[in-house]
Amino acid sequence: MEPEEQTIVEEDDINQAKLHFGYRTNITYDDPEYAALHVFNGLYGGFPSSKLFMNVREKHSLAYYAASRIESHKGLMFVFSGIGPDQYQKAKEIILEQMDQMREGKFSDSELKETKEMTINQLRETLDNPQGMIELHYQSILAHSQLSPNQLLENIKQVSKEEVVKVANQVQLDTIYLLTSKEVTQNEA
Repeated sequence: MEPEEQTIVEEDDINQAKLHFGYRTNITYDDPEYAALHVFNGLYGGFPSSKLFMNVREKHSLAYYAASRIESHKGLMFVFSGIGPDQYQKAKEIILEQMDQMREGKFSDSELKETKEMTINQLRETLDNPQGMIELHYQSILAHSQLSPNQLLENIKQVSKEEVVKVANQVQLDTIYLLTSKEVTQNEA
């Protein structure tokens, strides 16, 4: 039985609300699905061409920013968005719709190819500087992993659409967090 997600709403004297989602991926650095998780994240919210950015921010103009990132050692993924305080329901709905689209494989082969290329380029940029190399080596040590950066690059190249869809269907929503304006909450009460 899947645990039910929780919603936490806090208020402050702010103009821009913060809407964050916490997901459990249950995939970590040393798992065979790690490369597919990277590609999934890129398609979902990791790049300016991602579903979150294109739909939540660009198409519907609901967010100042909308992105996702993975936490490779804890098996987590986070979605971050900055929204107008009165846009919570619509933004939440569209963020969840984008996850549904990922689970249904509603992304093109060209989007998959482009995202894999961007993910590989991002990793290569990391390897191009000493700090990045140290960071990757550190990640590998933390995970007790034998996965080299070059092997990760190769694994990313080989990721299929089916693997991305499989990962999308493993991801479980855990928490929705909204930090919103006191003014909006009082007006809605």
